[in-house]
Amino acid sequence: MLHRSLTSSEKFLFYRGLGHFDIPLKTTADKDSVFLDNTGKEDIPFALAWEDGKIRWMGPLLSGKNARFAHDALIKSASLASLVNALIDAGLYRDEAMAMLTTWRASYFGSPGLRVFWIVPRAFTDLTLPLEINPLPFHLQRVLVGRTEILTPAMEARLKLESSLPEAQQQLLRSRYRLPYLERLKQLQSSSQ
Repeated sequence: MLHRSLTSSEKFLFYRGLGHFDIPLKTTADKDSVFLDNTGKEDIPFALAWEDGKIRWMGPLLSGKNARFAHDALIKSASLASLVNALIDAGLYRDEAMAMLTTWRASYFGSPGLRVFWIVPRAFTDLTLPLEINPLPFHLQRVLVGRTEILTPAMEARLKLESSLPEAQQQLLRSRYRLPYLERLKQLQSSSQ
C-alpha cells in the first residue's frame, strides 16, 4: 500500500516484474559444469546457485571475473540464511529480506531447475531502471535481486522427454516457465534437424 502523506513511511515496497535488457551476469552450462561470468563494470556482491533444495555455489562475483562449479557441487554448510544476510548487507531490513524469500518459497525454491539469485549492483539498477520520486525521500534504498534460470543439458533432455509424453505427464511444460521452455524446445528441435 502506498501512502500519499509526506510524513508516512513504507518499509515493505516490492515490485516483481520481467524486463528485457542486457544483464551483467552471463551463464552457460555444459555436460559437466556451470559457468557464471560477470561482464559488468561493477562487482556482483552476492550470488547463490540453487537447485532442487541444494546450494550448488555461492559468493561474490567481481567485475570481469567468472566462476565455475560442477553440476553435482554441494555446499553442505550453506543455507538460505546466507541470501537473507546478503540482502541485509545490501540495505534491506531483516523483515524485508525474510518477506522476499517467503514470496519465493513455492515458485522458485520449490520448483525443479537450476537458478541463480544474485544481487544486482546498485549502479546498474539506477542506470537501467531510473526512479523519480517527488518529493524526494530522506533516504532511498534500492535492492534488486536478479534470478537467472539455467537450462542444463540434463534439464534440456528432460524437456525433450516430457514433450513426447501425454499432456497429463508434462510437469515441466505446465510450470510457470512454460513459454521459455517451449521456446528452447523449438531451438533444440531445429538444431537437431
